[in-house]
Amino acid sequence: MISIRLEAAYLRPEKALFRRDPREPDDVFANGFPAHGPIPPVDEDFPGVEGDDDFVLFHTAIEVALLGTPAPGCPQVAQDSKSRTVVEHLYEGHHRHGLHVDITRHRNGLRSLPPERRGLLLFDEGFPAAHVLRAFPMLITLRLDEYGRYRVHGTRFLPPVENPGFEFRAEMDALNEGTRQ
Repeated sequence: MISIRLEAAYLRPEKALFRRDPREPDDVFANGFPAHGPIPPVDEDFPGVEGDDDFVLFHTAIEVALLGTPAPGCPQVAQDSKSRTVVEHLYEGHHRHGLHVDITRHRNGLRSLPPERRGLLLFDEGFPAAHVLRAFPMLITLRLDEYGRYRVHGTRFLPPVENPGFEFRAEMDALNEGTRQ
C-alpha cells in the first residue's frame, strides 16, 4: 500500500518541503524539478515503487535536507591547497501531494529508515516551478581530512532568492496573516 500525502494546510511555513540542488535559481524557477531517473535505494525503501520509475525527492525537515555533502556538479568559487568552496542551493517548496515514504513503510510493517533518510516525499511527475517558493544559496567550505577526503567544514547562507513565479503567494500571505492575529 502506497501512502500519499494530502496536506490541506500545505502553504503553512511548518509544512514546507526542502531539496538541495546545484542548479541556479533561474533554471529551477523556469523549469521546476523534472522527474529524472530512479532514486538509488527507492525500491527497498519504498514498497510498491519500481526502482526504474522517475522521481524527484524532497524532505519534510530542513535539518535532514542539510545533512550530507554537496552534490556533484556544484560550481566551485574558491580553492587552495587544503580546502575548496562550492555553491549549492537549498530550495523551499510547497505542494499538497507527494508519496510519503515513512508512512508507507509503517503501513506495510517495515522498520523506520535511518534518521538521514526520514521525512522523504517523492514526486513522480516532477515538482512544478510554480510550487518553488525560494532558493537559499549556500557557500559550503570543504577541507581535506587526514585521509585526503573533502569533508564539510562550514556552510554560510546568502540572502534568499524569491521565485517571482510562485503561484500561491497571495494564498500563503493570507493564511499566514490569519495565524498572526
